[in-house]
Amino acid sequence: MEPLKVGYSITNRPPVQKKSSLGCLIKTLFFLFILICLIIASVFYLYPKFTADSIHGDLIDAAMYQDKDGKPMIWILTDGSFHYISETKTAGSHSIETKGFFCKTYNYLYDPNQAKILSSIKTDYDNLPDTYTKVYFVKGNIWQISRGNSKNEHIIEIFDANTGGMIMGTESFISKHPKLKGGITDLSVKEVPLCLEIKTSDGMEFKYYVDVDTLMSMKNFDYREEHNFLKNSYNAITNCFVMGHDNNEVERKSVYLLRANEFMLFDYFKREANIASYEINNFAKDKAYNFRADIENVNIKIEIENPKLLTPDKVYLNGIIIYQDQDAAVILHQDKLGKNNDRMLTCVDADGNEKWTALPENFPEKMKQRESDSFSDLFFMKDKFSGMRSGNIFVFKFKEFGFIGFDFESGKKLWTIKI
Repeated sequence: MEPLKVGYSITNRPPVQKKSSLGCLIKTLFFLFILICLIIASVFYLYPKFTADSIHGDLIDAAMYQDKDGKPMIWILTDGSFHYISETKTAGSHSIETKGFFCKTYNYLYDPNQAKILSSIKTDYDNLPDTYTKVYFVKGNIWQISRGNSKNEHIIEIFDANTGGMIMGTESFISKHPKLKGGITDLSVKEVPLCLEIKTSDGMEFKYYVDVDTLMSMKNFDYREEHNFLKNSYNAITNCFVMGHDNNEVERKSVYLLRANEFMLFDYFKREANIASYEINNFAKDKAYNFRADIENVNIKIEIENPKLLTPDKVYLNGIIIYQDQDAAVILHQDKLGKNNDRMLTCVDADGNEKWTALPENFPEKMKQRESDSFSDLFFMKDKFSGMRSGNIFVFKFKEFGFIGFDFESGKKLWTIKI
């Protein structure tokens, strides 16, 4: 046997392959993608199943009312979908669109005193649900109206306000009103009085007044006929609070009270809810308001009692009315002008008395206006604020937060529902 030679090497061994750094990166990214997908699936699919006692999704709308036993209830509609931005580039075009996975809505029947969900309904969609959907309480029932869009149908749903069970869907509503048999192609809502404006696939147009369960054809329509119908159906004299300002001080608002027939007064001023004092002075001078309908050469006058300035010694900076009824109005306003200010609520009754003020510490940080966030300006925020009342409870609704309940007489904060 020959002795082992020093320095001997095996030259036929195959070379060791170095691992590709690009391959490792691809595998890592793929693993992270799968992990993110699993997390998203868990949050939007599994998590709600194991937390059925919690409210999920982003707030769309809500209605408050008293149940058959006089207890306050809130019907809450949320969007539980996962949203993402899709960007598409083709030759000569560039589009950005919001799309979604796990598209669904949740309906909750919620008892705020017990902080408890009494019932819930999950509805799945092929596409993102219409977030313009509105919720109303009418004569013991919940009406849920969706105007629809290019990817979702128009929806009319009616629920029992006590049990949360569905009473009628869109098809049942159409069956109840055979004139709509052509199918709904367009749907919009006017809130005061609550009216559905409907177009059908056979070219017909209708107005459906929810409170009085009346369907009116718009074919050969006479606005004077509708005026008389509304005058007979909604003929109570009612209070209407409006914000007024001096001609050159648009940020310094005062509260006025108007009284007139509810059918026209609320329809116009609840939409405007903010007029200059010189307009109010014109009302006082003429004691009538000349309403021009949406048809040429039709003018209808409604009688308005002398407008009353309720707060001669008080102004509300950039004040807007977020809720009103016969008794009082709730005004959202700010503590000072400028790009950094805090917002608060003040309740003013029909005699001009300030019932209460809820100071900024009662509200979330994101309600404040800050110079660092241009979207906190009232111009962008005002549609996110609203109010609702049931008996002695007033609820402030903030779409980016949830609900805050107050005692309507004292302004005492009662509870908070975060969504």
